[in-house]
Amino acid sequence: AYTTSAWGSYKGSFRLPVQLLNGTLSLQDANGNGYLQFSVDEYKRPRFHVSLADPAVALALNDTVRVKGEALSFGGHGIGNGRVAYRIVRKTYFPIWRDAGDFLPRRPQPLTASREIAHGVTNTDDQGAFVVSFRAIPDAGVRREDEPVFYFEVEASVTDLNGETQLAERTFPVSYQRFFLNIELPASLPADSLRHIRFKTENLYGNPLSRKVAFKLTPLQKPNRSYRERHWQAPDRFLYDEQSYHAQFPLDLYDREDNPYFWKKDSVILEMEDSTKADGYWEPPIALKKGWYLI
Repeated sequence: AYTTSAWGSYKGSFRLPVQLLNGTLSLQDANGNGYLQFSVDEYKRPRFHVSLADPAVALALNDTVRVKGEALSFGGHGIGNGRVAYRIVRKTYFPIWRDAGDFLPRRPQPLTASREIAHGVTNTDDQGAFVVSFRAIPDAGVRREDEPVFYFEVEASVTDLNGETQLAERTFPVSYQRFFLNIELPASLPADSLRHIRFKTENLYGNPLSRKVAFKLTPLQKPNRSYRERHWQAPDRFLYDEQSYHAQFPLDLYDREDNPYFWKKDSVILEMEDSTKADGYWEPPIALKKGWYLI
């Protein structure tokens, strides 16, 4: 029961029974003619959304990173004085050293665990904006030579004055390398189809960069005989020397004669230097005879 105020109004609250099904429910004043219908759904339509922006400058390890965020209603106005709880977790990844037909040796990848490096609470301003700051600390247990990429996962949840909470997440990669160079060239193709070698430079976000590129082209000395396909892994110890082995098994591989990564190199036949364009690409013209080459 509720008592009306001097103006004849009253207010109150109640908890919905948990055993009821979702749908349309009604509320009626037992002493008057007041009647109201309302809907109860499993999903509550959000009143606002949270977003995190990319940093304005390139990130470097050990820098203090300032991530700007905002909480806006779907009508466009800011959610002021909202409580922002944030958490930053660092994860470590390593380049995928692919084998071009098992030509390149694989690098063992160190085992690393994710780690929380910062957490805290702040508030939105009158426009719904807020800033999350943290230091991009690398994992001291990972060698720089392994070329790790550290991903800092930022999670920010905003709770407005009505108690509604919305979440935003963003991942920021940071590495010892400021950019990467890719060679867009298949492992093999017909000699008369090769007209260009395509280089691309891009940052950790995949955005193109203009950078100076120098490359050399070196022919490889292919073995002068053919071998049968190996049906087992290459040995790491040998009972015979190579000459004695081939005397008994002339068609079988002794060590890694089929692996171009270990073939001898000839003299450099082409050497060029230029810069990739604004789109990150450089395509120097080239014409080669059939064979194996090292770029």
